[in-house]
Amino acid sequence: MVNESSPDAHQGAYFLSVFLGCADVASRPTNPYAKPALSPAALLSHLQRRGLTVLDPIPALAALEHVGYYRLLIYMRPLQQLPQKSFLPGTTFEAVLDLYNFDRELRLLCLDAIERVEVALRAAIVSQVAVAHGPHFYLDPQHFERLNGFVEFFQTASGAKYLGIQHYRENYGVPDLAPIWTIMEATTFGALSRLYSGLQLRHRKAIADRFGFDEKILVSWFRSANMLRNMCAHHNRLWNFHMVVDQPKAANRLKSEMSSTDRFYARAVVLIALLESVAPGSGWTQRLVNLIERLLDSRAWGESPSDGQRAGRLSARILCSPAKRGAGRRLQGCQAHRSHLWGSRPGMKVPPASARSSSRALAGASAT
Repeated sequence: MVNESSPDAHQGAYFLSVFLGCADVASRPTNPYAKPALSPAALLSHLQRRGLTVLDPIPALAALEHVGYYRLLIYMRPLQQLPQKSFLPGTTFEAVLDLYNFDRELRLLCLDAIERVEVALRAAIVSQVAVAHGPHFYLDPQHFERLNGFVEFFQTASGAKYLGIQHYRENYGVPDLAPIWTIMEATTFGALSRLYSGLQLRHRKAIADRFGFDEKILVSWFRSANMLRNMCAHHNRLWNFHMVVDQPKAANRLKSEMSSTDRFYARAVVLIALLESVAPGSGWTQRLVNLIERLLDSRAWGESPSDGQRAGRLSARILCSPAKRGAGRRLQGCQAHRSHLWGSRPGMKVPPASARSSSRALAGASAT
């Protein structure tokens, strides 16, 4: 039997990957990967040798055991000094966990907003298309702009599985497929966004009226929101992440807030704008504000003289410009254009939050 960690085992796996087309032999370096897998205790000692303070080793070890070193590593980078990767003086493991948990709560908060938008889109398709053209309008190609849009959704509907669909099949025989409202309950947000983009222009415009934005903007926004939803559902990082796929288009009245669309900032603007139409009483914007303020008040900032440097590193990636901590703790006075979380480019003209309405307090994203 070949030892799994032996060179022969690695070589066998390499040739298998080449055979399966998983390795680009011409462009790959030949350096072997020599880093060993380490236990949580060994990893914690490694971090301490780099200057990370551990206030309580028991929860720190639990985090390394159940979250993992590699997953936490990206949250440590702004608290390290390059190229040695030593930690800024006074940096604690607990501060890293605060940042990690902030990102986790941010994902959950985004899912709450996206759920409201997705459900509203389902309802708008029913009220604006099915009411006028019947519950099985999607079986008629004339309601689609292109034939491939009709075919794609027909295939989606044909393969959908849901208790309501089973009930329909047990009680009705014509048409073969269930009404659109039942089908959409078994449809992913991605398929739903493609259904919207594939409908005839008059249908897209009618649905867009329910959201208060041009249909071209909504085609982009729903696609972008679906990508964000997938990132959240698969536990991907939102904080300090470069989002290059499915960037949202800027609505005319929001162009000053969306001159850069490759960071979370633009997606926050989109969610806030959509929620103002479909769930104005959700309090989502304020909950996002509160989440950010909790992080700014957390152990990641601390109180020692060296904390100014560490706070500046964090704030550049969370909300505010590298400035004094007192200013960084409030949304008022924030320079969101310097933020890695929000991702607005340096030089953007962002009015102070104190000059905006409460719905604009986070990102200037009011749809009004």
